Amino acid sequence: MAMVMFQLSTPTKCAHCHARLFYHESRDMCCSGEKVILPHVTAPDELIQIFFGCSSESRHFRQRIRSYNHVLSFTSLGVHMDENIVATGRGIYSFRAQGAMYHRIGGFFPNEGSRPRFLQLYIYDTAHELQNRMLETPHLHQTIVNKLQQYYIKRPANQPQYNLPIASQVAAIIVTGDTESMARGRDIKVVSHDGNLINIQETVGYYDPLQYPLLFPFGTY
Repeated sequence: MAMVMFQLSTPTKCAHCHARLFYHESRDMCCSGEKVILPHVTAPDELIQIFFGCSSESRHFRQRIRSYNHVLSFTSLGVHMDENIVATGRGIYSFRAQGAMYHRIGGFFPNEGSRPRFLQLYIYDTAHELQNRMLETPHLHQTIVNKLQQYYIKRPANQPQYNLPIASQVAAIIVTGDTESMARGRDIKVVSHDGNLINIQETVGYYDPLQYPLLFPFGTY
């Protein structure tokens, strides 16, 4: 089979925000000509060291970064995958989704006979949290998972309301609605930094940090 080579043009860089623009990407995709200014988010030192370090741990982390994100994410990825591409088994792995992609939160309590996963790992059986994460993806390094896990449960010392619980039990109140209200979608409320309670849709960007904690360690968009 003949192969036609096609060389993409050299990526350009936005003069305002210095975003890298690839082929067919317009300047409106980043800052829209400096009309949109995104706040700078400083990455924590713990993540910088493991992202850019030269140690064997850092190299292993970068090679399997998707798996490390998987064991720390709060939600699972829901999608109908086209198996026709995957079934060939040739060439570079390709992932093609049909329809919409969504983030599945699931329940706070694992089903009978199942081990805790995703969000459940943070609130259920916290005494064995590390062991349960390693059961999810055994080929990861336990020392790296433990470092990341300790970072994500760490809270500032001057905020007593965020102190870790003394007891191992965690209580949660789950209020179920009627069938009509559930058909309209989830009723999700978020407490903002100013203390106000706001309603959000289940498709908004608040869920991205739940799915990609390594990319959004501070819960930003």
